[in-house]
Amino acid sequence: MPASNFCHVRGHVLRSTDHFILGAHGAAVRDRILARLPARYSDDFRHGSLTGVVLYDLDVFEAYATAANAIVLGAELYKWREIGRGSVEGELASLMRTLSRSSDDAALFRRSTAIWSRLTDFGTWKTEPRGDGEVVVRVADFGPAPITLRQWLVGVVEQTLRHAGNSGTTVVLYPSEPARASDFDLLVRLR
Repeated sequence: MPASNFCHVRGHVLRSTDHFILGAHGAAVRDRILARLPARYSDDFRHGSLTGVVLYDLDVFEAYATAANAIVLGAELYKWREIGRGSVEGELASLMRTLSRSSDDAALFRRSTAIWSRLTDFGTWKTEPRGDGEVVVRVADFGPAPITLRQWLVGVVEQTLRHAGNSGTTVVLYPSEPARASDFDLLVRLR
């Protein structure tokens, strides 16, 4: 398992989170969040210089999430799931556009996991079809990811699949075995 100081998120993750906060809570709340960040992090947000494809230290996301929780989100983790869903409709929409053209569930998951896996530079994504519209999405070696990022990704996965034509999709965290504690498993029900 990689150490968190060797883990990164794409600028898409940071930009979409920041844009959601700005749109949902306004500039004053966002300014209060940025004021809690070290200048080396806040300047990129403040000046709009985050680049979608660039890798940023996981610490930047963690610092932003900690500040956002303290200022506006509280300890309600479901709000990070909402931010993930909103990100698919906003900043991530151009990345997800091609998924609506998937011919079947296998193709949809193959194309989706290719996109989801590139939002971070750690974790190994794979899917396991269970039948009857259920699929387990497994992300191995995801230990350094904070719960806020995991919940954000649950929202991204859920909204991506809804946007691709499965409007009743639900995603739940699937309990991992204790030996696989660093893994991140999702049970997806397509409807």
